Amino acid sequence: MKKLKTVLVLFFLTFAITSTAEPNLILGENIKVGMNLNEVFKLHGPLDTLLRNRGTEKDSDSIALKYAGVGLLLHVISGTNKIEVVEALKEFKGKLASGLTLGGDYKTLFETYGLPKSFSSNIAKYPDLGMQFLIINEHIFSATLFNKTSKHLLVRQITS
Repeated sequence: MKKLKTVLVLFFLTFAITSTAEPNLILGENIKVGMNLNEVFKLHGPLDTLLRNRGTEKDSDSIALKYAGVGLLLHVISGTNKIEVVEALKEFKGKLASGLTLGGDYKTLFETYGLPKSFSSNIAKYPDLGMQFLIINEHIFSATLFNKTSKHLLVRQITS
């Protein structure tokens, strides 16, 4: 009986920790561009998937670290240990440092950051802020934060 109680307590503690972990993610604060990977692993634990991406040149090859459970994809240039690009996918339940959340009306994006530098193919680009947002059916579907000076292929596409 004592063993069963211990198992139940551990189960509920595990559930409580995992169910509160997602909303505590704040892009630009506890997960951000320029963050060291060791820091990421300490704060957010092990990743779900590791993907290798070829760049157009050798120095733009990258690795993508996927945290599927929280809807994050982190990009690092090969041979470095700093985050170059953070993608918050549609499953992301956290928020941006500005308080903006995914799934909200696109108008809140404009109220928060002003009009984008460009808006085409449902993508609002804010290259000076190091951000872009995908808008689908008038809602913020995903967000990408990036190092403005990065050689990462995604950054080149965003800033061009």
